[in-house]
Amino acid sequence: MSAIPDTDIKELLIKLEQNIQEIKISQVRSEEKLGAIEHNLSNTKASLEKSIDDTKASLEKSIDDTKTSLEKRIDNTNTTLDTRIDDTKTSLEKRIEDTKTSLEKRVEDTKTSLEKRVEDTKTSLEKRVEDTNKRLDDINSRLNITTIGFLSIVGVLVTGILGAIGRLVFFPGNP
Repeated sequence: MSAIPDTDIKELLIKLEQNIQEIKISQVRSEEKLGAIEHNLSNTKASLEKSIDDTKASLEKSIDDTKTSLEKRIDNTNTTLDTRIDDTKTSLEKRIEDTKTSLEKRVEDTKTSLEKRVEDTKTSLEKRVEDTNKRLDDINSRLNITTIGFLSIVGVLVTGILGAIGRLVFFPGNP
């Protein structure tokens, strides 16, 4: 499941806040209308006492019905908003949990891949070190053989020269 962009979440939250603001404005307007009706009722009562007595019961009933209707609408709107908020919250929590699980899996896969690459690199380096050590041992052996051969030749030459010098020194008359 792909991650939800922050902009989508922000847009949803902005729309939700706009809906709440519109409901509050509607409620204020309804309350203003109710206040206007009550004001008109009091003005009419002063000027038309007889007609108010006849219509008083019907206006009060109308006001109560309107108030009850508005309260029901507000309750229904609040219930609907609460339900939508809960659904959105649940959906977002599920998406976040899915994203978290996906990221944890990717991290674990990456870790495993890196561990394998490190192990392969380590094995390769150990093999190269062994090959280099073997070559150095071969070179060392050749150098030792060459040195021993050279010193043997030098030793034989020195022995021959010393023998010739000794013969000349100790036996000067014999050729």
